[in-house]
Amino acid sequence: MGIEFHGNGAGSIVNNEFASVSVSLDTEGNSPRLRIEDLRTGRVRHLDALELETLIWLPDARLTALMDRRTTGGGVNPKKQHCGQPRRLAGLVTRHVAVVG
Repeated sequence: MGIEFHGNGAGSIVNNEFASVSVSLDTEGNSPRLRIEDLRTGRVRHLDALELETLIWLPDARLTALMDRRTTGGGVNPKKQHCGQPRRLAGLVTRHVAVVG
């Protein structure tokens, strides 16, 4: 568990018993963004200032729900891009069609 700081531009590593990510600053775009890489899967996400501020203002319950692997598909193969959301939406559409049709 811990944080490893690297001064060579490779980013810093933040890890615990559940995850290990590399965090670095990406200045290649129009504005600086935080580059976060899941070291287990290789999946990368870039977050700009607005997205980072949104995380700060997100209520704790919403953030906890995002980390729930049962509803977000966390920990799955990134090539499949699976998420629990489409199944829930499909169920809503099916119910709506049954009522209307």
